[in-house]
Amino acid sequence: NFKIEYLEIPNIGVEGEDLVGPHGSGPRGLGFHPERCRRAAAVPLGILAGLKVQAVPLVHGIPDWGYVLTEPDRPGKLDAAKAQKLGIPRSPLMGRLKKGETVTLDNGSVVHPEEVLGPPIAGRTFAVLQDTSDARSAIKPCHYANCVVHEATFEAAMEEDALKKGHSTSVMAARFAVACEAKRLVLSHFSARYAKTSDVENDDGCDPAEKLGEEAREVVGNVPVTVAQDFMVLRADRDFEPESELAVKKNPWYREVDSAPSSADAAGKRPK
Repeated sequence: NFKIEYLEIPNIGVEGEDLVGPHGSGPRGLGFHPERCRRAAAVPLGILAGLKVQAVPLVHGIPDWGYVLTEPDRPGKLDAAKAQKLGIPRSPLMGRLKKGETVTLDNGSVVHPEEVLGPPIAGRTFAVLQDTSDARSAIKPCHYANCVVHEATFEAAMEEDALKKGHSTSVMAARFAVACEAKRLVLSHFSARYAKTSDVENDDGCDPAEKLGEEAREVVGNVPVTVAQDFMVLRADRDFEPESELAVKKNPWYREVDSAPSSADAAGKRPK
């Protein structure tokens, strides 16, 4: 359970300019102005649940924000053999060194963590960028991100339509992943035309959204591309690989349809 905090993000860009301003994006001009949005810096929202959280303005038909979450750097790997040579017994003292604390032995000698720890391990970065036709303002804060979740509403051939509606294609999402050198790309926010229903499935029975994944893979090369599903779990401890099974196998709003005829139907009568 986490405390819920409501934060208002000011629509302010470089040198205090209004991110919407005249001629904002979208058919009604209500979204962030594309050029102002692209040059805007990420907005720091502080440390929440132990993570540094930043908001990045996105180009869409209405004001829209993406979010970049970054872990703090962790101490490097402890060289236990080296610690023992310095007189550190296998005891809680090693744990203190691992946490970055300096320890003093009974003989008065002092051991500093940098003497026994490897280089710091950079905290992982995870980004969620939805409802956007241009997320370039997020490239810098997403640099070397471990996982980027980016919308891919349409397939590559529909880029013109996507731009008009303030959305991205699979290839547009892939280009962003290449630009920020992300280590994994997760596609989401698909048009209903790619819904996994019996009347729109591919001839081979595969999920229609996999077409979007295939298009993105052609752009990103060796970077893993995941096609998101409802209730999919991404394992941060496994480079954000998806679990083989969904967290919930049946939508909570799903209702069984009783195919058995009612007593009224059985009697040839229709219920009122």
